[in-house]
Amino acid sequence: MGRRGRETDIRYEFLGANLGAQTQHVQYLAGNMAYNGEDLAEFNRLLPNALDLDGVDAEVVTEQLYAGTDMINYAGRMIYASVGDEMLIDELVEAGEALCIALGMFPAALARPSSGASPQA
Repeated sequence: MGRRGRETDIRYEFLGANLGAQTQHVQYLAGNMAYNGEDLAEFNRLLPNALDLDGVDAEVVTEQLYAGTDMINYAGRMIYASVGDEMLIDELVEAGEALCIALGMFPAALARPSSGASPQA
């Protein structure tokens, strides 16, 4: 994550002792964004299940990671970018859905009334 043309020094590690476990936590974060992005209290409650917050309150981490960030890079490519002055904190559901798709998670499983997505039959 970052701002176009600029990187931050803010870093939090995904939970997990090895790459396989860390991958599961990346998927968990993506799902949390997609499912709970409109409910920041719930999103923040679940955030420590994906990231090592190093004693920092989840609300502060969310603000640090998403309020000043307008894009997500994954595997060396940009997979989501906000439009205009929007930041990821304003578009957590859409950014989470994009990350889920990039991770190979099934978009139909993400369908929820507020996302604008419709389940595939």
